[in-house]
Amino acid sequence: MGPSDLPVYELSQLSLFNSLSFGVWVASFAPGASKYIFANDKCTEMFGQSREHMYSLDLEDGASVGILKYHQKIYQDCQVDEKILPSFVRTLYPNGKAMTIECDASPIRV
Repeated sequence: MGPSDLPVYELSQLSLFNSLSFGVWVASFAPGASKYIFANDKCTEMFGQSREHMYSLDLEDGASVGILKYHQKIYQDCQVDEKILPSFVRTLYPNGKAMTIECDASPIRV
């Protein structure tokens, strides 16, 4: 799959992910504009944060050089080249508490 092969979804259509028993979020990792665009119910429960709070976060704010490089890789591979990334394990720190999760990253156009 490559650029322009993906359908475009309306944000309202992403609510179908609320029926899943695992966390799903959609984020943009565009340099200078890294942010959450959507989080399903399970994701907000896991993170202990409201959607409004998650959507207001700047994912680059306070990020280490290593995290910024990782975001750049996700941006290039997933958002620009529209590649599906293999499963990977990440430790996230919602509310300052470590949470290790297995992730999948797939391109989506919203």
